[in-house]
Amino acid sequence: MKYRSRSMQLTIAAICALCMHGWADVIADHARALLGAAGQGGVKFRVVSGLGNDEAFRVVRQDGNVCIEHQAPAGALYGAEAVIQGDYQAGKVEKPDFLIRGTTLPLFQGSGYKATLSPEAFPWFYDKGFMTRTLDTFAAARFNTIFLWGSHTFPYIVEMPKYPEASADVPPEQVKANQAQFLWFTRECAKRNIKVLLHFYNIHVSPPFAKQHRIATNPTAPTPLLKDYTHYALSRYFESFPSVGLYACPGESIGSKHQLEWFRDVIFDAAKQSGKNPLIVMRDWTLNQDFREQLKSLYENVYSELKHNDESLTSPYPDVRHLKWEGLTAGHIINAAHGPAEDLVPMRWADPLFVREMAQHWKSLGFVSGVEFWGQSFWNWPQTYDKVNPPLLYLDRDAPFYAAAGRYLWHADRDAAEERSFWTDYHAKRFGSREVGERIARWYEVSGSIGPGLLNLNATRVANWWSAVVLMNQNVDQILNCNKSLEETPYTLHREAGRAQQRFYPQPFDAFFFERYRKKYGLPLVGKAAAMFKEFQPYADRMQVKDLGQRKCMPVSQFAAYLARHEPVESAMTPDKVVRLLHDLACEALALAEQAVQAAGDSPHKPELQRFLTDSRIFKLATEALMAKEDAAMIKASLLLAGKHDEKQAATFLAKMEESVRIYQELHDLGQACYTKASFEIDWNSGLKEFMNDLTAQKKMDQGRKMKDEAPLFNQSTKQI
Repeated sequence: MKYRSRSMQLTIAAICALCMHGWADVIADHARALLGAAGQGGVKFRVVSGLGNDEAFRVVRQDGNVCIEHQAPAGALYGAEAVIQGDYQAGKVEKPDFLIRGTTLPLFQGSGYKATLSPEAFPWFYDKGFMTRTLDTFAAARFNTIFLWGSHTFPYIVEMPKYPEASADVPPEQVKANQAQFLWFTRECAKRNIKVLLHFYNIHVSPPFAKQHRIATNPTAPTPLLKDYTHYALSRYFESFPSVGLYACPGESIGSKHQLEWFRDVIFDAAKQSGKNPLIVMRDWTLNQDFREQLKSLYENVYSELKHNDESLTSPYPDVRHLKWEGLTAGHIINAAHGPAEDLVPMRWADPLFVREMAQHWKSLGFVSGVEFWGQSFWNWPQTYDKVNPPLLYLDRDAPFYAAAGRYLWHADRDAAEERSFWTDYHAKRFGSREVGERIARWYEVSGSIGPGLLNLNATRVANWWSAVVLMNQNVDQILNCNKSLEETPYTLHREAGRAQQRFYPQPFDAFFFERYRKKYGLPLVGKAAAMFKEFQPYADRMQVKDLGQRKCMPVSQFAAYLARHEPVESAMTPDKVVRLLHDLACEALALAEQAVQAAGDSPHKPELQRFLTDSRIFKLATEALMAKEDAAMIKASLLLAGKHDEKQAATFLAKMEESVRIYQELHDLGQACYTKASFEIDWNSGLKEFMNDLTAQKKMDQGRKMKDEAPLFNQSTKQI
């Protein structure tokens, strides 16, 4: 299918201009073209100094005309976007909070890291109309970086006469066509002030190269051949394209002890020899600790990157491990919401409160230079999972996600009342109705805590491969054993990222949810804080949130111990209340969606608004299913702590388990009717199977051992909170 739009198309004259002028002129010319296309060709530009940032601008009135002051072409471009959108304050200098503001595009498919690039594999990448629209969307959000995820794309986008076997699985003319398309793509990015960072794994080679030389496609140790081949491929890449850099993953699959040698002699050396000093971003994923300490001395333009909440989105608070990167490289980048690509799909998610709070916390750390926002959904781009014909595009359905990410990466600290007005206006324009806009703007805020909350409540496992609403890894015994106490120091803090078995720990809940919790329950009280791991305090000091210790949910196992001792929990959130508040928010979101549909009348937007209803019903069923499972876990914990079998409690426990399955069956049926998949590799049957298997296992356990033999599992700390 084609991914066309009515956006401005690239002309032959524009292509010629890219070749004839320097990039500064091209960016400035593009800014003027945008204003002309928006009917604002009379806007003037003036170069000034002292704005403090090459992307900064100031819009002023000069002789009755609008004038954009800037000190570099990028500022002219962002000033033009601000004038077109009407989103500026006259006379105020606007400059970004983050140096690198990026999002993602995928150039590989599936878990096999396939590298082959062709129109058959990625038709959208070759559709210049669609790609122009995509880049215009990113530029309007003031993204200045695209993290182009691949595995080993180089031999498919540059000709490599020294190693022709590297691309032997495609015709030579396809490599030339790929190179032409990639050149067009990088030029189009450059004129929008967007840098392209091509992602690749180490050490990876193409399948035909591996076959020719009788090696694996992912060797674990360098050899003279691999060094020469990769150095040559990178040199050709740097030589061929403008405004490009690298996004390197050290640990897939290279052995830890070889990382220093490989990057020093191959990656960094090729970058130095290019003479362009390209930006290189290093992912902290199975990254050798000794090598990490030497990065800054090995290459000056290297930035570090670590995932925000590991491979999920559970909290607006970044992982404490980010503190370990301060000052070690030229700058540090957060891979924000690596999870929305999967754990928030297939639902609509674009909560401006959550995104803004994340950006504020990144900024408060004081050393975060940039952010990479994964797109939704990375693995199914550019189509959503909605069962709609023709398919929905993420650029359309989730335009608010890109808008929110770009808005708060540019400026995180904004007035709350003004932001409510901004998003109401945004959605009113989107749906052609002020009343609908008000409901949908509120819907995003109310529903925004649900997906992350479902994952954060029990923190059983990262959700990179499944959706939060599918409730994978929420078996009773996982709930009771993955996290037992807020006093535990998570071992993930002392293991290399990527070698922590994809486990995480309870994170602080977002501010919106926390305030709703306090409003409903009057707790938790600021005072005695949960005993935290020692690394937490300097992190908490950076955040400057006085009640940060109270924003965590006590694990079920620990809460059950308090109940057994008849001791109240006053300074931490508890799982019974958290899950019920998530359900309250789901019901509230459902009411808002119903009001939006009613207000829409016979609007052409009504089918999309009906899909907000579906999402709300899925949220409601998911919270109800987990509520039953949470109650069951509490009962089992109580039985185990008592150390004896109680027939009445056991019957109630099994009734709750059966209730969870009944509700999940409804969730399964609705999800399967409305979405092609729950996420990239998980369908709705997977979650139902887990819930049914958990019920079977618990029945068997009850019948066989009457639970009493498992009591030693709960010899945990009874330290008070």
